[in-house]
Amino acid sequence: MSKLPEFLLKLMHSDAYMNQLHPNYQDVNQRVSRYMQMLFPGKMTYDSAGRLSEPEYDMTLEQFNQAQQQIDADFEDEKQEKEQEVWDEYEETFEIMGYEFDIENFIFPGEQISKRVLYPDGMIITKYLETQIVDVPEFKKLMRVWIWHAENGPNMCDECGVRDGAVFFDVADIPSIPVHPNCRCRITEDIINQDGKIIQSKKYEPKGKSMNDINFDKAYANLKEREGGYTDGKNQVNDEPTNMGIKQSTLNKYAQKHPEKNFPVDVKDLKPEQAREIYKENYWDNTKIPQIENERIRNAVFDMNVMGGVAAANVLQNTLNSYLGAGINVDSVIGSITINTINSISKNQVNEFMTALKQNRIESLQKMPNWPTAKGGWTKRTNAY
Repeated sequence: MSKLPEFLLKLMHSDAYMNQLHPNYQDVNQRVSRYMQMLFPGKMTYDSAGRLSEPEYDMTLEQFNQAQQQIDADFEDEKQEKEQEVWDEYEETFEIMGYEFDIENFIFPGEQISKRVLYPDGMIITKYLETQIVDVPEFKKLMRVWIWHAENGPNMCDECGVRDGAVFFDVADIPSIPVHPNCRCRITEDIINQDGKIIQSKKYEPKGKSMNDINFDKAYANLKEREGGYTDGKNQVNDEPTNMGIKQSTLNKYAQKHPEKNFPVDVKDLKPEQAREIYKENYWDNTKIPQIENERIRNAVFDMNVMGGVAAANVLQNTLNSYLGAGINVDSVIGSITINTINSISKNQVNEFMTALKQNRIESLQKMPNWPTAKGGWTKRTNAY
């Protein structure tokens, strides 16, 4: 009698499978049926209660190979999902630790499902379907913060006093220091654990431009050249005024989010440094695009993201799949898997990849309703990379 694998036995003995009133009854039954058909094709039997019983049969070699392929595909989906979960939870911790997380380090052999396989020549040979498991431990979360310290005493000014003990979670949010001549305030860069305990502290020294800012400036310089100045939007689908590529609605949302920055009400009055700030926060800092190592690809993807984030991600992922055979999930999100795949492109492949990317981008833009009026500028903009 063929032995059911452990994961399937657990499902078949679960309350969700045994109890028709269980809220997950339908889902679990469908899952059991799918695996039973895959592992024991064509010979399912039922008991008097209408539940699937363990059958007495084996598989053909073709069915064995199909089952192994399906198990492998299911595992790859599970692996990618788990990797994304870990990155979402611990990316900052890994950065602080200087730890290069690799999901492959946490993949181990799973079950060996014994099957009596019928070969085309009539021989029956025992083979084993191989499964794998992902077992990632719980990491201790760490966070980097910056804490403002004012020197308490009779000479401490009110401006410094109100900042004493202030915690900043992004170095970009730290006000300029010193606040005034003879200011004795200092800032520490601290690593805290998930319990809020400081486990490492050092003096923070403001530095010049970071590599991230340098890379953004390069990407933005290319973009700014193509966005142009103010237009009243009469030739656009939404008939919306735009200045330096920033739409009125985009300015409205940003100004509402940051009332303390006193951005203009009318996009026509937007200043170049304000436009740069919106681009950096909306289309660069809140993405993984800065992690793209090749400058040419990075600048092109940034430009694509500005024009249409979801469409840009799909075009990029489809190109990676067609050009590299990457097999990544086209999920409209430029996540870690997409970034890692891009960074696997060698220098001598960049030209061919960019040719494919630009072609796919043009094909995507051709589906836009305002392609007839914008095709000249969009084609020039795309080919500039």
